[in-house]
Parts: sequence; C-alpha cells; structure tokens
Amino acid sequence: MRAPPPSASPHASSSSPCPCVPSTKALSLMLTTLLQLTIPRAHSFYPFPLSNMDFHSMAFKPIQPPISHYGGEKEQMLNLNQRLETYLNRVKLLDEENAKLAKEIQTLRRNHHGNKERRKFFDEELRNAREEVEIVWKERVYAEVDVAKLSEELQNLDLQLQRETEAHIEANAKVNQSRKELEEERRAQMWLREKVNQLNMK
Repeated sequence: MRAPPPSASPHASSSSPCPCVPSTKALSLMLTTLLQLTIPRAHSFYPFPLSNMDFHSMAFKPIQPPISHYGGEKEQMLNLNQRLETYLNRVKLLDEENAKLAKEIQTLRRNHHGNKERRKFFDEELRNAREEVEIVWKERVYAEVDVAKLSEELQNLDLQLQRETEAHIEANAKVNQSRKELEEERRAQMWLREKVNQLNMK
C-alpha cells in the first residue's frame, strides 16, 4: 500500500516521510555543511575567494518538490547521494592536487636553499680569491720597490767599481812611472860610479 501524497499546503501534511531516510532538505543541508568543511582545505589553490561561493548553487541544482510516491523520493535520494559522491571525489582530487603542489613547493624551497648554499660557497671562494689577489698585489708592489732599491744600489756599486778601477789603473801607471824613474836613477848612479872609478885609476 502506497503512502498518500503530501498536501500542497505548507502548513499541513497528511503523511510524513519514512523515518529511516532523511528528507531532501536535511540531506541538502548536510551536503552544504560537508562542502563548507572540506572545500576550504584547498582555499590557497582557488582562483577566487571562497567567501563569495554559493554552496547551494554549487553543490546541487534546485530540487523539485517531492513527487507523491516513495519511489520518487528514493530516486531523489539516490541523485543526491550521487552528487555527494561526485563532490567527495572532487574534494579528494583537490586534496591530491594540494599534496602535489605542497610537495612541489617543498622541492622548490629545497632547491632554493641549495642555491643559497651554493651561492654562499661561491661568494666565500670569491672573497678568498680577492683577498689572495690583494695580498699578491701588495707583495708585487713591495717587490718592485725592493727591485728599484737594489737597482739603485747596483748602479752605485758599478759607479764605485768604475772609480776604483780608474784609481787602480792610475796607481799602476804611477807605480810604473816611479819604477822607470828609479831605474833611470840607478843607471845614473852606476854611470857616476864608473866615472869615479875611472878618475881614481888615473
């Protein structure tokens, strides 16, 4: 025996739905509440604010008034269950996309951290290289100063050696001249002695 159809009046009803099955209004409220609890988990990946979403229009189309037999009510319940399953699958997909994007973000952060470490290492190497170049440059400047001093000292030594050589040559010349004069004087003395001896013999 079929249940009598509900009255068209909003204030009176000759029969109530089956107590084991929730009404379409209750199921609609449950679906909307579930969507409000689950969809915001993917809030950061939505291109529009969730505060402007109409969960009633998004979750399902307006439900037609229940038909006058239990079979129609059951069909509507199945339809709502299918829609609920569809949106649950959509939420699951959003969760998977959320996890995938979170993993990609972690990978990018690790890569960024690695790039920062490599840049820090290269900056340290560059700073050390610059310090070494500065040290070598200072040593080169000091070496050039030392070379200039040594070159000046060498020139002074060359000049001094040249003067000493000239003095030595001049001294040798004087010695030779003195030897010649001494030899001539010795010869002159010998000649005078011979003359004296000759005079004594006469």
